[in-house]
Amino acid sequence: MVTVLKSTIRANVYKNFYDLINAISGFSGNVYPKYGDKVRDSVDDYPAIIINPARVPKPEDLTVTKGKIIGTIMIDVFATNDKDADQYADSIDHKIGSSRHILSQQGIRKVELEDDDDDIDVRGKIKGFVKTLIYRFEFYFTKPSVGF
Repeated sequence: MVTVLKSTIRANVYKNFYDLINAISGFSGNVYPKYGDKVRDSVDDYPAIIINPARVPKPEDLTVTKGKIIGTIMIDVFATNDKDADQYADSIDHKIGSSRHILSQQGIRKVELEDDDDDIDVRGKIKGFVKTLIYRFEFYFTKPSVGF
C-alpha cells in the first residue's frame, strides 16, 4: 500500500488496487496493467485480471483549503466460463469491500462498486467471458495556501 497524494493520484490509486487484487489467492501472476499484446489462445492463459488506469477528472472545490477528486477505476475479469468470471469478480469485490479501511488510510475513501457489465471475448478457439467492475472513489486533498 502506498499513500496517495494529489500529485500521484493516478499512479498510487492504481498501485493500491493492484496490490489488493494481486494478493487474492490464485490471482498472483494473473493481474495485468492492460490487456496487452499477449494472445490468449489457451485455457492456461486464464484467468486474466486487467486493472485499467484510474480516471481522475478535474478536482471539485469544497472549501478554500480543502478539495476532493471523485474518480473511477475499471477492472476487467477474463475467464473461460461465465461462472468463473462471476466468482473472480465476487472475490475482487469482497477484497475491495473488506479493505476499505486500508484504502482509506491511504487517502482513497468512499470506495463503492458503481457499475458492472458482462461481455463475451472470442479469441481463436477460446470463448472468453468478461466481467467489468467499475469502482468509484473519493480523494480529499489540502489545497496550498495562497499568500496575499
